[in-house]
Amino acid sequence: MLTDPNPRPDTIAADYPKLVVVIAQTGDEWSTTGKLVERHILPLLRKHNVRLVEVARKGPTKKDGVAVL
Repeated sequence: MLTDPNPRPDTIAADYPKLVVVIAQTGDEWSTTGKLVERHILPLLRKHNVRLVEVARKGPTKKDGVAVL
């Protein structure tokens, strides 16, 4: 969507600073996943001024809630 706008849905304008990507930490990620995201995804988001929000559970149950990292 960022590198080729053709498949982008009409509902998503090219005004990327208004776009927010939310990712969740589950605790089961491989270390290589983090390295690949840092190397490839984060620079792409930064280049297009896309906001990234990272969330994680505050504890093992739903009542513990969610933390915005």
